[in-house]
Amino acid sequence: MKVLILFALCALAAAEDYYTTGNDYLDVDAFFADNKLPKEYMECYMDRGPCPELAASYKKIIPEAVEQACKKCSSPQRHIFGKYLQGLKTLYPEDYQNFKKKYDPDNKYFDALEKVLSNY
Repeated sequence: MKVLILFALCALAAAEDYYTTGNDYLDVDAFFADNKLPKEYMECYMDRGPCPELAASYKKIIPEAVEQACKKCSSPQRHIFGKYLQGLKTLYPEDYQNFKKKYDPDNKYFDALEKVLSNY
């Protein structure tokens, strides 16, 4: 019994501490194919409008994820964030710049973040 408890404690200590979001398997291509969703999410992220539930779940982790280069992001979260930023950069460059300014006003973190996300 002691061995089982010890094993459980070791497993718990080794468990990764990932963010919790509403959907870690969002189809980002479908997201950008819908002209309405990217605008709604940006309004939320920029504090200019209401937040759909899923956008709110992502928004709460964005500041720390940017500062820490997505250190606590799971692999699917890194994939979503990377594709989201790439989609913004390509399809909505002004929104991309505004997003960067809001979440990294001193331009200290975004390069490291994008480098990490480029692997996903």
